[in-house]
Amino acid sequence: MDFSWLSPVYEHSSRMYDIIYDDYKKFTVIPILIFLFAVGVIGFSYATTGAAVDKGIDFTGGTSIQIFVPPGVTVEQVEDAYLEEDIAVTVRSMSSDEDGQWIVIDSQERFTQPEVEQFLSENDISYDGEVSIRSLGAAVGDAFFQEAVFWSGVALLIMSLVIFIAFRTIVPSLAVIFAALTNILFALAGMNLLGIELTLGSLAALLMLLGYSVDTDILLSTRVLRQHKKDLKVRMKQSILTGSTMTVAAIVAFIALYTVSTSPVLDQLAAVIIIGLAADMPVTWLGNTAILRWYVEERR
Repeated sequence: MDFSWLSPVYEHSSRMYDIIYDDYKKFTVIPILIFLFAVGVIGFSYATTGAAVDKGIDFTGGTSIQIFVPPGVTVEQVEDAYLEEDIAVTVRSMSSDEDGQWIVIDSQERFTQPEVEQFLSENDISYDGEVSIRSLGAAVGDAFFQEAVFWSGVALLIMSLVIFIAFRTIVPSLAVIFAALTNILFALAGMNLLGIELTLGSLAALLMLLGYSVDTDILLSTRVLRQHKKDLKVRMKQSILTGSTMTVAAIVAFIALYTVSTSPVLDQLAAVIIIGLAADMPVTWLGNTAILRWYVEERR
């Protein structure tokens, strides 16, 4: 197979790398701006709503109603019926076929099955089969949230200790932690801007993102600090080529998942990881590389 068409792309990327490498300090402003943007969005959300990120019923408590409706019933029709009664709900389509679609109605209010069935009947919303209801108390949801925050912090702490033990130096370890934390914060900011709630699915995506971001940082740190056979510039370039290939492949895979998925949970998971990995590219290859280069040159 002929890959000669990639030669201009490689030459252009090599020229860009030379420009960035020769004046690397100037480009560190990009990951700093990404970090400040993420903190600003999260801070604004906290100041206006009292929460850093919108939480789903998994963490706030409430009711999740699942019904199968025929083709004539739309998500908008169901949502409008609840809004006319001043009941705040989130209605989404979960999957569909020629016979109809499964829809999910989430609300922070508590409903019983007879109440839901009566409401659907009064608003002429037809459905097939039984109404499936999952309720969660506010206290239980808050307990879940506290546990999620605690164990996420434990995961970050353990990751930090492992990185420090692996490299035995504080600066590279802090660089890895900064990159991972920035990716998480940027993903949270993206969730606020796109209206993605923090649920068990999106929380899983954040933890997966933590692993993805650390992968590229560990790759870079290992080649820069432990492999000395080649020039520093060459080692960094090879790290960028390998790491960027890994990240782009992951982004393409999750874009494909988001495109073909009919599950809201998978949609949220894919969207959060895509947002975080988009930030990982400049944060790692413009921020972490700059810190490591400065560190290596200062040790000489």
